[in-house]
Amino acid sequence: MHRPWILIGTLLAGGLVCGCSEKLETGYEPHQLSATSAQRRGYYASPYTPEAIAAEQHDSGSPVGPGSGFRPPGQ
Repeated sequence: MHRPWILIGTLLAGGLVCGCSEKLETGYEPHQLSATSAQRRGYYASPYTPEAIAAEQHDSGSPVGPGSGFRPPGQ
């Protein structure tokens, strides 16, 4: 009597573990809710703007600021 429920529970648990991922089929990965303000500005900034570069450096852990080698375009 308990055997069908154990089988159903196992199949459901396996489906949840294998089928859940934050990355979509198209390759899009949603932004984290815990993003910093610099990262959020970088999401909407055009590529190669100071905001986008600062967000990328923040993601990689590189320092941003004086002495970090960061130069805005055109300078």
